[in-house]
Amino acid sequence: MVKITITGLEQALKKIDMVPEKLQAGLVEATKEMLLTMDGLTKQKLKETVQYGYGQIAGNNKQSIEEKPGKVTARFWNDSEIGSFREFGTGKVGEENNQGIAPDVNPTYTQYPWFIPVDQVRLDLNQIYGMPVTDNKISDNFYITDGQPARPWFYPATQKVIENHEKTLEHVINQKLRELE
Repeated sequence: MVKITITGLEQALKKIDMVPEKLQAGLVEATKEMLLTMDGLTKQKLKETVQYGYGQIAGNNKQSIEEKPGKVTARFWNDSEIGSFREFGTGKVGEENNQGIAPDVNPTYTQYPWFIPVDQVRLDLNQIYGMPVTDNKISDNFYITDGQPARPWFYPATQKVIENHEKTLEHVINQKLRELE
């Protein structure tokens, strides 16, 4: 009769039992890392393209993570109405100049010019965007605009995170699994 002794079996079985926990922790950590990257990329893109007050848009980035065993769902969005105008453009100008927006989004653009009271805006929109000002001697003056071109900042950041998500997941999950060694 041959006698076989296995040493460390109990320890190995404990490590095997911990694999699902480490995988879940890796999924959560990788997801948080991707959300952090998304936040940074959107803020960077806004900073590059907004002359005044990008923080008004960037400060409205929101995120949530929902965890279930074996599954992590993350959401990233922006609550700023101005952010949507910047992403997709506005009016006739936005409709004519909307390169770079998400291909599966089809905004409806206002076809009429609109008027912005000069005294309700703290910046000179004529100087910044070239919006003409009415010369109204009867009442207040207004800026006139047919819209602004799209300046995508959200969709490009999303694409960058999607391009790198597999590498992020692999790296973080492998780190967590190495903790079992």
